[in-house]
Amino acid sequence: TLLYPNPTADQVGIQMENRLLGTVKVSVFSLTGQLLLSESFDKKTTVFDQQLSLTTLPSGLYHCTIELSGGLINQKILKR
Repeated sequence: TLLYPNPTADQVGIQMENRLLGTVKVSVFSLTGQLLLSESFDKKTTVFDQQLSLTTLPSGLYHCTIELSGGLINQKILKR
């Protein structure tokens, strides 16, 4: 799973390629663990590429979790 560009100014792309299909839940948390943003997307093909807007968040470092079919991926996002 790739988050791009990172660092970012206002939105981040989420890209993954695998055979899993279903709902992709993306959550963005502050460094203290507060949920700031959550969105769900449908993954209907092996290639997934979706944009997530971060315009409502101030500059800073955030934790991002991506859930799909019971799997969980954690990454950090730096917003300038």
